[in-house]
Amino acid sequence: MGPSIGTLIAAGVIALTSKFVGDEKLPDWGWRVPLLASAVLVIFGLWLRLGVTETPQFRELAQRGAKSRAPLSQVLRHHWRGLITGGGARMGPDVQYSLVAVFTLTYITSILGLSRTLAVTALTIGAACNAVLILVAGILSDRYGRRAVYGAGVAGALVWVWLLFPMLDSKVEWIITAALVSGLCIHAFMYGPQAAFIAEQFPTPVRYAGASLAYTFAGVFAGGIAPLAFTALYRAYHTPVVIALYATGALLITALVLRFARIRRE
Repeated sequence: MGPSIGTLIAAGVIALTSKFVGDEKLPDWGWRVPLLASAVLVIFGLWLRLGVTETPQFRELAQRGAKSRAPLSQVLRHHWRGLITGGGARMGPDVQYSLVAVFTLTYITSILGLSRTLAVTALTIGAACNAVLILVAGILSDRYGRRAVYGAGVAGALVWVWLLFPMLDSKVEWIITAALVSGLCIHAFMYGPQAAFIAEQFPTPVRYAGASLAYTFAGVFAGGIAPLAFTALYRAYHTPVVIALYATGALLITALVLRFARIRRE
């Protein structure tokens, strides 16, 4: 839920800043307003994390003195399959999220020549829907299983990727809005079960270390480089088809991982 709330707040702040400062002044000095405002979120995030308790399983291990003394080493030596599975599970959702929340803004404004307000407004609506549906997807994954809900999201994203650019190229505002909102709604059904799915790839003594490593590495190599890859591919080939192929490849990796993943319950 974190990325959706972050996107919602960021898009809302940028939209308000653009409205009161003006698009022409935003690149000069207006960008400093949302940057300075982000300090409040840092403080809030720290307060929130300090108030979160450990899981019952971890507290039980601590009481018995059974915590791993070198969890990172154990994960790398004995739980590499969980790392691959957890990283692969993030590949598709991260790339798809980068596509809809980052590259589409550039595509709408710089390539199609449409207004930033349209792009940011569509993204804000989509982020709000994403935040709500992440909770729904998490509840559904508890009831019907992580793999089923996650897989439904991947299947929807594979279809959405190939509809995205035709919808954007229509240059019709409501169709563009529908493209971004639907993309973020589909993403929620992958992101909702994601944290639990990745955590379940590791036994309790190394669960925190394993999930953190898988989450971080995938974030760098999936979502981290995706915007740069999208831009480079479009400049090289001048067609969004290659971007759709890139996203499709990432989603297929996630689909393959879901197919062969082990679900751990302890």
